[in-house]
Amino acid sequence: MIHVSAAASDKRKPLRFRKVPTAKHEDFCQAHLSVATTNSALTISSQYTGVLQFRAPGELGGIYFSVNMFLGLFASFVGVFVGGGGRVEWTIVSGLSFCWCVSFATILGLMRKEYRKSFFSFQTGKQYTISYFESDDDVSKMEVVLDNKLLWWDIREEVKEWVEANWWKWRESQPEWFTPAWMSKVPLDWIPVEDEEAKKIRVSFLALGSGKRRVVGSSKKVAQLRAVVPVAAQ
Repeated sequence: MIHVSAAASDKRKPLRFRKVPTAKHEDFCQAHLSVATTNSALTISSQYTGVLQFRAPGELGGIYFSVNMFLGLFASFVGVFVGGGGRVEWTIVSGLSFCWCVSFATILGLMRKEYRKSFFSFQTGKQYTISYFESDDDVSKMEVVLDNKLLWWDIREEVKEWVEANWWKWRESQPEWFTPAWMSKVPLDWIPVEDEEAKKIRVSFLALGSGKRRVVGSSKKVAQLRAVVPVAAQ
């Protein structure tokens, strides 16, 4: 049956685990193998669980999720037909499929209208990531830097200009999201030459991660970075 807990806030962000390192050939191949395995697992698990989070653009995507759901139902009937199922098997499959459709229709009925279109959206993960930067506030725009840079490569120059134009304002105001973890995701050449502390934070992250780890903003990682270079209290 469908998992209901995901119905809803547009503030929820899709999971960010499909990162593709390119430092070494073996890392690149291993990463793509991991992506293929993850996507296959998502496709199969979504058919059996109906977890609504999987419709996010950064996961399966709305239209693919919905089509995948109904293909799963269709495959159940095909399986019974090919297996020569009797009346009992047809009754069970038909009953479960009916209950699933009723559950899905109920969720759509109870859901806010603006969220229903997410089940039929053709928006890709790349388009979703870029949409963060189209916002008017820095809190939304800063999300772009945290994501896979391949997803926002088309607007890289715009993001660079935004970071360079606002860097000193952020250093002075110290917004909540302007942490060492966020700084460590900013390309080194975007950080002003005069800001030696931020440069050290970025370089320290490269030394800690050796190009293979990714910052997730954990308190432990932030503590490591702060131990290297103290920043203003937030």
